[in-house]
Amino acid sequence: VGRSGGGVGFICRYLAGAWQGIPGNFTGLGGVYFLNPQTGCAVGDNATVLGTTDGGDTWNVLTTGLAPYTLNSVYCIDALNWICVGENGLVLTTADGGATFNLWNIGIFNNLSEVSVADCRVYITGANGGVYVYSSPFGAPLPNPIISSSSATTLCAGQTTTLNVTNVLAGEVYTWNTGYTGTSLVVSASGSYSVTAAGICGDRKSTRLNS
Repeated sequence: VGRSGGGVGFICRYLAGAWQGIPGNFTGLGGVYFLNPQTGCAVGDNATVLGTTDGGDTWNVLTTGLAPYTLNSVYCIDALNWICVGENGLVLTTADGGATFNLWNIGIFNNLSEVSVADCRVYITGANGGVYVYSSPFGAPLPNPIISSSSATTLCAGQTTTLNVTNVLAGEVYTWNTGYTGTSLVVSASGSYSVTAAGICGDRKSTRLNS
């Protein structure tokens, strides 16, 4: 991604041994991150955030409402949770894949150039050699897992229901109080069920769901 002058941006990709330009009317772009070969996002002028789920064939413009600020870098923790940084200390987070964005006030007003996440810490670099480290990806503890049921939670003899973790985070392991590991649990007996999420940020436990 980049800028070609006059505020116009471009997106290129290397495919089959050659660079290809992606058609589209893009504003100037400064940063791109791909979570996997299909899912990625790009950021740039006028607080622009673009998202793709088809390997960059098409890009959707996501609304941040913060023009005319410039975003310089983006990092995707998973398909839903992203962090973007830019000028004047601007930091944006989303927990729903770009449907909505939130301002994260880190108390820095320098231009921020790069962002990355590792070992449950956010690393941001900025003007004048600034390096800033934060202990949680979104300035607050990650949410506890939330359980939903595919049907009524009151079970009669012979009935089953599936309990699902609705806010799954990539890279975490989910263990139910029955000992089963996974993001979904089929239950056939009444009882009290909970799940624990284990990841680089430590363990977090859901509230109990009674069936």
